[in-house]
Amino acid sequence: GLGEWIRRHDEAIYDTEAGLPPGHFYGPSTLSKDKKTLYLFCFDRPYDDVPLKGIRNRIKKITALGSGMELGYKKLGGAPWLNIPGILWIDVPEDAIDKDCTVIKIELDGEIDLYRESGQNIESN
Repeated sequence: GLGEWIRRHDEAIYDTEAGLPPGHFYGPSTLSKDKKTLYLFCFDRPYDDVPLKGIRNRIKKITALGSGMELGYKKLGGAPWLNIPGILWIDVPEDAIDKDCTVIKIELDGEIDLYRESGQNIESN
């Protein structure tokens, strides 16, 4: 079973490096060597949208690795005028869920650009 799962998800495992630091996603993640593709590992079944915080990049495409199903998403909140990104909410429908571990593949428009700062007080609007 493990070998079959790895064959379906090998690009998220081999030739990758450590993914996101704590606080951006609640689970393990990996990043492609060119830093343009992020992989999120959901060991628990996603019953609702999966949140991802702090990604400044434009999203090219999000898919469920293994099934190849394209996933919908929306970005809420943030303060673009201060270059503070909102939270990306990824919709994972029942058909995209892997019984062992769902892997979400996020293709970015360039090398990953993470928001790693504290918020600032708004002085004026």
